[in-house]
This record gives sequence, C-alpha cells and structure tokens, in this order.
Amino acid sequence: MDTGLSAAVQTVFIRLYEEGLIYRGERLVNWDPKLHTAISDLEVVNDEEQGSLWHFRYPLADGSGHLVVATTRPETMLGDTAVAVHPGG
Repeated sequence: MDTGLSAAVQTVFIRLYEEGLIYRGERLVNWDPKLHTAISDLEVVNDEEQGSLWHFRYPLADGSGHLVVATTRPETMLGDTAVAVHPGG
C-alpha cells in the first residue's frame, strides 16, 4: 500500500476515534466470504435453518480421559491438531 495513503487513513481514523465517532465494542460482524469484507446489517438476509450440534470426544494427552467439544461444523474436525483449554475452566 502507498505509505502516504496509509498515513492519511490512519490520521482520519485516529481523529474519528478521538471525536467518539469510532469506538470499540463487542458486536457480531457480518463477513462476506465471497467478497472477503465486512458488510452492513442492512445487506444481510437472515434465514433460520435447522442444524445439528455434533459432539466430539478428544482424548487427553495423559490418557486420563477426554474433552468433549460441541460444534455445528463437523467438517473442521479433520483439520484439528490440538485443542486449547483455559486453565481456569
């Protein structure tokens, strides 16, 4: 990217943030996988569909049992190489 354009975008972003027009919040982001960009809620057509919840039992490394992971995307299981667990539970 052009450094001049990048600097201009950064300057405007900082100014808008300082004016309270941009903020950080916890929200869902609508991602368009074809266009590879975020899109507005107004551009989204929500359709509810019946799905399934799959439960996988991953063996613990020490052989003492297993960890159950639930997912709606079972096809991703084939790429799993590890499961990270927060030590607090």
